[in-house]
Amino acid sequence: MSAATSSRVDELPAQYREMVGSSTERPLSAAPSASVVIVTYGTPRAVLRETLDALDEQTADDFEVIVVDNGVRFDLDELVERTERVSALVHLDGNYGVTVARNVGAEVAASDLLIFLDDDGIPDGDFVAAHRAAHDDGAVAVRGRVLPRSDSLYNRLQTWYDLGDERVPFTLNIEGNASIRRAAFREVSGFDESLSGRAGHEGIELTYRLLTSGYDREDIVYDPRPVIYHDYATDVRSYLRKRAAGRRRRRLLAATRPEVSKLAREYSKPTSSRSDRARGDRFALVCLDAMVRLTLAFTSLRKKVNLPGGRAGGGRA
Repeated sequence: MSAATSSRVDELPAQYREMVGSSTERPLSAAPSASVVIVTYGTPRAVLRETLDALDEQTADDFEVIVVDNGVRFDLDELVERTERVSALVHLDGNYGVTVARNVGAEVAASDLLIFLDDDGIPDGDFVAAHRAAHDDGAVAVRGRVLPRSDSLYNRLQTWYDLGDERVPFTLNIEGNASIRRAAFREVSGFDESLSGRAGHEGIELTYRLLTSGYDREDIVYDPRPVIYHDYATDVRSYLRKRAAGRRRRRLLAATRPEVSKLAREYSKPTSSRSDRARGDRFALVCLDAMVRLTLAFTSLRKKVNLPGGRAGGGRA
């Protein structure tokens, strides 16, 4: 890959172009049938390499990969250089949050189909082909399936990644395995950048704007065919941290965007084999959930106690 004097970055909207520190591109011989957008920041180099290697081994062969560097601390150019499918690497000049960075990647993309993939999600060999097939079947936006990389208690307790074997209308609540027609994405101005960072739920909010813009609920779906492999948590500390963060985000969404929160509750979560947890797993879930609630209560109390001492209240959740 080489830095180009005239590139797709030059054609970015001004607010995004100003964020770019540098970029490199490979020329495209033809328009790709899909653009896979990956934003990377804190994921270890070895894991990102696995993700990129898996994209090089896809059954589909006419797609591109866009990598957006949101502030990594290793030589990303060297890693990307060895990945045949990467057609553009965009280095942002700071960490703008995953939502902004995804919108930048979507603007750089050359395909009419955008696929968003987390940098630590390992795609199945048919990942790209499955997303394309879902759209060939009439979908406007697709949320794929997430399977654990390891069989641990913490992965078994997590039941909203894998929603079963049937295609059903659902929100885009897993942004790291999601796809959307570029025309629809642009029509609603992409992800809401005010939800970047710790706010979360940007996929559900995007679903809300698609629906209120006139898109049919039946065309925004969960489809089990596009699969990535990802561990929710590997130890009790990371599990509790993620659960607590999820609760904070849901509370923030309900307080600031009640209409979006209401939409999320209107969907019934499909059942899957992972919902059928053993009795021991259910008991563990109750105990861990109680720990999450206690952690949140303690954090809230600590903030209230510290407020008279001069600490600013509020801030980012």
